[in-house]
Amino acid sequence: MPPRRRFRRLCWRRSPAGAPGGVPANPAAWLTTAAKNYARDAARHKRIVDRKAPLLVETDMINPEAYR
Repeated sequence: MPPRRRFRRLCWRRSPAGAPGGVPANPAAWLTTAAKNYARDAARHKRIVDRKAPLLVETDMINPEAYR
């Protein structure tokens, strides 16, 4: 996903417009924190996927000779 689209999605998902305080007092700090949290979540997701992906591999698919 292009960075511009990620940024737009981040702003939309983390938008405080519907939050009880409205727009934050320091929008730049809010955006920096939201971006940092988004990056942390993405890194956590990647770690989990990298750790669990080998568990999804079927042993029959690893050895194509078994199908001949």
